[in-house]
Amino acid sequence: NIISPEKYKSLVEVYKSLNEVKGYKKIGFSKNGNDPEESLKDFFKNDEKVLLVFGNDTFGLSQDSRDNVDCLIHLTPDYQKPLKANQALVYILGLYSCC
Repeated sequence: NIISPEKYKSLVEVYKSLNEVKGYKKIGFSKNGNDPEESLKDFFKNDEKVLLVFGNDTFGLSQDSRDNVDCLIHLTPDYQKPLKANQALVYILGLYSCC
């Protein structure tokens, strides 16, 4: 079945700032993250709503975004060439499927 565009409108919420988002555990992904990817598995095991926050492919998360997430995770051991947002999402979905 194909979902009509009207149904998508109720699935998407747009915010100008992470400060406006309430009721979610905000998890950011950055090469500057201090938390290892293993900590992500703990979030998936809880019943909390999770918001995954990605930056753009050129500059990553802004400093403001990094300051306003609950957890900042670094994916993969490579600090020189971080993952692009689409690669990071696939990586995370793979971790999630293993939980």
